Amino acid sequence: MDNENAKKRGHGDGCITQQKDGRWVARIQIGKTHDGKPKVKALYGKTEPEVRKKLREYKKVMAQGINEAIKMTVSQYIERWLINYKQNSLKPASYDRMESVLNNYIKNTIGIYQMGNLTSNDTQKLINEKSKTLSYSSVKKIIELLRPCFKHAVLVGDLNKNPCDAISLPRQSSMVVKTKTIDILTDTEIDIIRKSADHITDKKSHKHKHAPVFVLILNTGIRCGEALALQWSDIDLDKNVIHVSRSASIIKNRSVTDESSNKTLTIITDTKTVNSDRYIPINKTALNALNQIREYNKYYGISTNYVVSNDKGEMVNERNLQRTLDRILLNGMGEHYKHHGIHALRHTMGSLLLSKGKADIKVVSEILGHSNINLTYNKYIHIIKEQKAKALEGLDIM
Repeated sequence: MDNENAKKRGHGDGCITQQKDGRWVARIQIGKTHDGKPKVKALYGKTEPEVRKKLREYKKVMAQGINEAIKMTVSQYIERWLINYKQNSLKPASYDRMESVLNNYIKNTIGIYQMGNLTSNDTQKLINEKSKTLSYSSVKKIIELLRPCFKHAVLVGDLNKNPCDAISLPRQSSMVVKTKTIDILTDTEIDIIRKSADHITDKKSHKHKHAPVFVLILNTGIRCGEALALQWSDIDLDKNVIHVSRSASIIKNRSVTDESSNKTLTIITDTKTVNSDRYIPINKTALNALNQIREYNKYYGISTNYVVSNDKGEMVNERNLQRTLDRILLNGMGEHYKHHGIHALRHTMGSLLLSKGKADIKVVSEILGHSNINLTYNKYIHIIKEQKAKALEGLDIM
């Protein structure tokens, strides 16, 4: 077959030519490289009929969605994709979450299948099974790992179609494991935290030294990681605002060499989203909490750039902060003690702003640094419903 005839073949049919050394070669595009260039498979033979047969057989294999790259298992393929394409583009904490999804939900299920044998029914079956034991958000994380990985596989020619394209996510209301409602502190618990903060000012007590930090979070809505990364230079007392631009997070230590090494590291990165980089007004209570921290540091001669620090002036670990909150609430509530994560302080602030009519949902969303207002609405839907019910109770037009 000459070159002119080869050029007349249809797109995706392949091209057969004879080389100068007498060998015949069939070329067929099987996708694109990560930079958008055509990815071509070449098949060689001594005669034209030989390479034509090889091309027919290869196209049959392609029609089944199988090539060399996907003879590996689903688990191996996802792991390779994560390392080559995601490790340098994701924040470490986000990468850790995706890797955790792979290890916990994929490896021992569809992860053992060969990529070329995986079907849409297999992925749907996985989602259906996991919907019986996991929350809606956890099931979504599985799809958020699989779908882009398989999309990549299609783009580079490792798959002809994405096994996740036809996935149907169960209705959230039909999930066996219901999404937890947001955790909110009671007025009594808030008062206990406030009094503990006052106590360290009066007594300069080490025991509850981070109590003012909890008051600060309750009055600004900042995330725990944002509080830990907060520096005194981020606080503008002239304009009375806090600039939130960084966040501390605990990530997997990937340089562990022995059992004695720390398994995790605390790092500081930019905030989660564009909306998370924000300026928050400082009210009187938040200002008082900042002054309490300053007074404590001055009394003990602590020099530090961090608003939240240990007695050496170093950044505090989130677990240590959580232990202080547990201790404060346990001492104050006794047998009525209930565990609250630090994130509950932020949720409490958002709920109080909405329930007391201090701000509309758009303002609350901006203060909390949510990526969009729908996220705020979905988190605080129960508060909004209560507001509407109270409004109707007070409306008597008959």
